[in-house]
Amino acid sequence: MTEIATLPETTASIQQKTDPQPSITLAAAHKDSVSAASNDETMPAPFPTKAMTPEEFAALPDDENRYEYIKGEARAMSPAGGRHGGIATRLIVLLGKTLTPSDHIFDSSTGYRLPGGDVLSPDVSVILAGRLPEEEEPVGFIELAPDLAVEIASPSDPYTYLQEKARAYLDWGVKAVWIVDPELRQVMVHTAEQIVRRHGEDSLDGGEAVPNFRAALADIFPAQRTQSPVTNP
Repeated sequence: MTEIATLPETTASIQQKTDPQPSITLAAAHKDSVSAASNDETMPAPFPTKAMTPEEFAALPDDENRYEYIKGEARAMSPAGGRHGGIATRLIVLLGKTLTPSDHIFDSSTGYRLPGGDVLSPDVSVILAGRLPEEEEPVGFIELAPDLAVEIASPSDPYTYLQEKARAYLDWGVKAVWIVDPELRQVMVHTAEQIVRRHGEDSLDGGEAVPNFRAALADIFPAQRTQSPVTNP
């Protein structure tokens, strides 16, 4: 079943209607989530953040972590779990069947530098042919908005934080942002006009971001185990 909701023009417009306080930043959203998670023993430990300059962020060592830079803070992101990685891999394989050799698909190790200096690393991203200068994949961070950005929710990521990231991508010019929720087995498709929920037996299409792409949600999420009927001896 597909559900559609109208997307407000900006995150700030939501805040103005419901809260006199200014619109929260990405970093503030994450801080709030860390505080909430610390009071819930069922939540995993939050990822650490550290204030630093863009130059300090660029000089971070190449270790086992990947980092995002949001509003003057670096966020260390530890390696993903198996389910998370499996979903990302299946999406890359499925998208690759639609894309041409001239299109570009990137994994979570790729950083995008936004005009304000933030650096985000979507789990999967696509840039269609003809958009990268001379079709060269840059050695450093990409400073061009991808056509598609995919974020796969982790247990420690509150949905409000992922929504803020989706808005940051859309404001930059990304055509579509997919927020994939492994727990609910759903995908929230964010575009400049609306948010569409794909779940159940729905299929996921690429819209303007990745034309001609379509895949069943069942092909994206891990197969659900079926319990064998219990027989009495």
